Amino acid sequence: MVTSHILQSSRSERRGLAARYALSPATFEGYLQPITLMQPLFASEDTLVVNERQVHPRQTAQGTSARRQSTPNWRSTPDLPQASEDLLHPGTNIEEMMRSIMSEEMRTLEAQMQQRFTSQIHKATTSTPGFDDLARGVRETPLTSRITSTITPKFGSISFPRFDGMSDPHDHLLQYKHVVQSMNISTDMLDDMMCKLFAQSLKGAALRWFCNLPAESIDLFDELSLEFMRSYSVHIQSRKTTKDLWGVIQGPHESLRAYIKCFSKTISEISGFDDSTAREALKKGLRHRSLFKNEIRARYPPTIQDALHRAKGFIELEEENERVERDLARTREELSKARDEREKNFRRERPRQ
Repeated sequence: MVTSHILQSSRSERRGLAARYALSPATFEGYLQPITLMQPLFASEDTLVVNERQVHPRQTAQGTSARRQSTPNWRSTPDLPQASEDLLHPGTNIEEMMRSIMSEEMRTLEAQMQQRFTSQIHKATTSTPGFDDLARGVRETPLTSRITSTITPKFGSISFPRFDGMSDPHDHLLQYKHVVQSMNISTDMLDDMMCKLFAQSLKGAALRWFCNLPAESIDLFDELSLEFMRSYSVHIQSRKTTKDLWGVIQGPHESLRAYIKCFSKTISEISGFDDSTAREALKKGLRHRSLFKNEIRARYPPTIQDALHRAKGFIELEEENERVERDLARTREELSKARDEREKNFRRERPRQ
């Protein structure tokens, strides 16, 4: 190869070539540097040519030429001199020669890289396990065609609670229903929209669960809710009952505000509690000799809500008494310090006898 002959020449020979073409040694070396970097890519072809010359010197030119013409990706260099003596003739424009060689070899290299890249892409896509199944899962939906064909009304910005499969599914359904029912959807379309918008309230593993449901298996939101609750029943929190109210007892040093807050929280977690039982549990849980307990005994509240409302006045009274007690204690402490200081000064000023 012509470039191999130049690259294998000594430094002094290269300087001589640079002088022939009125080029500085640095400029001449700059032309050779890109070819030097690409030389290893074609090392196998050059080695084959050298071996042919050693074995069959007379048939080298003819055999090599025929083999290069039969190779699809062989980099041909048309219109270039074949002998190094002709190439290095002073009349040859080395800049044009270098550009021609570089452009031809770069085109060949780009074609080879494109072929390898296409082959790797084909291998990666065809060897991915379940690739077709994944694509099919994205296209299919568990909703029936009747629901999917329903035209969704135009809404503004909607913020759904997002369920990822790690919280209580019952709480998520309550929040989701509240959001959808507040969207002013007509009654005849409400159930269909509840089904159609449900996927927007899911993420992560829960969204994949929804997509993996059998195709066209959901036609009512009750069906979807039942499947949803069954799949994530392990995360359903145990519900409190009216019996749990008997366990709410005011501690020896617990304030009335803290006790009423705990009692109200327990009631909010009970679905369908008995009102009379709640009133009795409230009275029993209060501390002995409590002013509020005496009030309940004297004027029994008609409902638990009335009892909790009446508790606010006793909470304020209790906190006001505590403030007065703190002020009195602080005043007594200040008076005690002042008395001690006077006695100390008196002893210091009393003359010694």
